[in-house]
Amino acid sequence: VRATQPIEAHSELLINYGGATSPAWKCLFSYGFVSPSSSDEGNENDAAELVVHGRTFEVGSVDIPYELVHHVSTLLSGESEGDPNNLNEEVEFTPAIGAVIVEQL
Repeated sequence: VRATQPIEAHSELLINYGGATSPAWKCLFSYGFVSPSSSDEGNENDAAELVVHGRTFEVGSVDIPYELVHHVSTLLSGESEGDPNNLNEEVEFTPAIGAVIVEQL
C-alpha cells in the first residue's frame, strides 16, 4: 500500500480495492472476505459456491452460512459429521475455522 500524500498520525485510512470487490464472489476469491459495500446486498445471484471436504455451500454477498461454520468445526474436532441437518449446538467462528474456509478458495 502506498500513500499519495503525507498522513498525520492517528488518521483514519481507507483502502479502495477498486473493481476487484464486485461481484462479492470475486472479492471473496481475491481477498478472502466480503465487504457489505462490495456488492448489491439485494442481489441473490451474487454468491459463490464453496466446496469444503465434499459438501457444497453457497456463500452470499454479506454472510457465511452457519452450516459451513458448523461443518468445518466438526471436521476440526475430529468428530464424525453425523446428520448435517442437526445444527442444534452453537459453534463459535474461530480463526482456525476461517483458515480452513479460506484454504478452500
